[in-house]
Amino acid sequence: MAFALWELPEVPWFRTTGADCHYPDWATLRILDPDDGTHAFVLCFQSLENTMHEGIDIIKDPYQRCPRSVLRKVLRSEVKAPEDVQEAFTAAANMRSKGGACVEACVRALQKSGIEIHQYHTEGSSHRFEISLAPLRVLESVDALVFSQEVIKQTAQKHGFWATFLPRPYAKESFNGLHMHFSIDKCSGEVEDQFLAGVLHRLPLLAAFGMANPYGHLRQEDVHGFSDWVSWGTLNRDTPIRKIEERHWEFKAMDFALNPHIVAAAYVAAGILGVLEKENLVWKDCRVLVDSLDEKSRAELGITTRMPTDIHEKLALLEHYMGLEKLLGVGFLDFYRAVKKAHQVILDDYTEEETWAYYSHQF
Repeated sequence: MAFALWELPEVPWFRTTGADCHYPDWATLRILDPDDGTHAFVLCFQSLENTMHEGIDIIKDPYQRCPRSVLRKVLRSEVKAPEDVQEAFTAAANMRSKGGACVEACVRALQKSGIEIHQYHTEGSSHRFEISLAPLRVLESVDALVFSQEVIKQTAQKHGFWATFLPRPYAKESFNGLHMHFSIDKCSGEVEDQFLAGVLHRLPLLAAFGMANPYGHLRQEDVHGFSDWVSWGTLNRDTPIRKIEERHWEFKAMDFALNPHIVAAAYVAAGILGVLEKENLVWKDCRVLVDSLDEKSRAELGITTRMPTDIHEKLALLEHYMGLEKLLGVGFLDFYRAVKKAHQVILDDYTEEETWAYYSHQF
């Protein structure tokens, strides 16, 4: 009888006993295959009430490790910050291919399911495409993203393709990312700067939520990716944060090998903390390629910090939450850190081929 021993991390209430409860959020109910109509998709809230975990007040906050509940809690934070937050997740020759026809079928399936599409196009190669969803409120937008991934995978399979959102699907081609457009209505320029400062200040830590996988940092090295310096710039696609217009940014330091509800909650919380703590925007608007600047020029723009360059560096950053625990909850963050570290212990024993195979089947 062969078996392996896996030492669980020393974290309170990290147990394998009990059972979580799932409560459907019927507002998210959608037909998964409009042409068939026999299968539906619904997102749930996860409750700890029957887990039998010790040392935790499950009656007080039974939803503390549910990603959707954490995001909803952050969005309902009673702070004098943005009054209205919106979010949207944002060539021709390849659209005439079989792949292009498949993408068009995906778009039609999404539209039939009630998902509004902003635009779609090829992205860098004959195998890669991008579909941008129309703007929605934060929670609704992330729910739509999760639903859209499943629709795309199923539609592609019906057309003889395997759709993958893996950050590194091919060794010699550009990488897949997840760019989140984020806008705030009805706020002053000072609040806008403080919100952006809160995100930039914690951007290396946010990479531990948005790119916490062995391939995440590779997009920072890709010519079509973004610089690994913490920075922002107006209409600058080279910086990890691109300003589109007033109160509207594109956050690029994330990919699909993640839980999007957790990532959105972390980014929103970071921005809110910047407002609450009146953080200064020490980073100046960078309008050029960051790597073209010398050390002195970068320093003049406030660009002095690099993004983490591997998964272990990202996980090490989780030792200090930088205030995120005030909004996300220390229990949730401790659990997230424990799961990610335990997961990485397993992946550290995998070969590169085994790691790729694992992630390719997941995403």
